[in-house]
Amino acid sequence: MKNDNQGSSGGLTIEDFEDDAIDAELRGFEVVPGTPTTLLIDLDTSEAKERFRTYFPRIQRHYGLTVVSRLPSKTPGHEHVTVSTDRPLAVPERLLLATCLGGDPMVAVMGLRRFENGVENPCRFFRPKRVSP
Repeated sequence: MKNDNQGSSGGLTIEDFEDDAIDAELRGFEVVPGTPTTLLIDLDTSEAKERFRTYFPRIQRHYGLTVVSRLPSKTPGHEHVTVSTDRPLAVPERLLLATCLGGDPMVAVMGLRRFENGVENPCRFFRPKRVSP
């Protein structure tokens, strides 16, 4: 597992990325990876939710967007929105669109840096595992 000293990479290496997923699973979270036809958007403020409501219809027609799911994230009051696209998109495009739709800009910057450092798919959610009734 990753320690607090991430070295000069700042937690952006393939190894750090993999360690984060292992750590999340050990803490009881499901790791949900993105795909070339999926946008993963973490709406964590009222402003982000408003941006999603405002820009989704405007962007939808250009990329054939469809909301697949809207689920609570690990942080109370935050929401994970999964959106499908009508065609495969490159990682930088997916990060840009997620940010335009209300995602955290720093998540996009860190995802882009991870992509530049060799992480093929830096887009993912850490979601609380569902408890069966």
